[in-house]
Amino acid sequence: IIKSLLSTVLSYSIRFHERAYHDEVSKKHTDSLGERFKHAVHSHLNELLLNLAQEAKSVSSYADDLAVTSSHLSETIRKELGQTPTDYINDRIVKEAQKLLLSTELQVKEIAYLLKFKDTSYFGRLFRKISGQTPAQYRQESAE
Repeated sequence: IIKSLLSTVLSYSIRFHERAYHDEVSKKHTDSLGERFKHAVHSHLNELLLNLAQEAKSVSSYADDLAVTSSHLSETIRKELGQTPTDYINDRIVKEAQKLLLSTELQVKEIAYLLKFKDTSYFGRLFRKISGQTPAQYRQESAE
């Protein structure tokens, strides 16, 4: 019961924060699409880690949230961040996984499931592609 209540409170607090952020962006119109995208990715990863989101978002979902087309989002993110939206999302996911590997005793498969990967081997391949080492190697070398 307590876990459920805490989850509900956290959910409302995140939604309140996001609404306040979106209101601020609407008023200022100074944040670039890239900055708004980065914020949206960061917020969604927090929701994943708090178990408030059921699945990872696609680029088209982020585009819908930001009220732009997927192609416009992709083109703008490439210009502003120097990488595709998918690459940015994957980089952030691996950074979160790295934090969890260093700060928790969770097994690699538990981290993969926490980040909503259905296939732990795909998580391992993505981690290795981005970081140059497997999650286990990263944890071991960082601990030394």
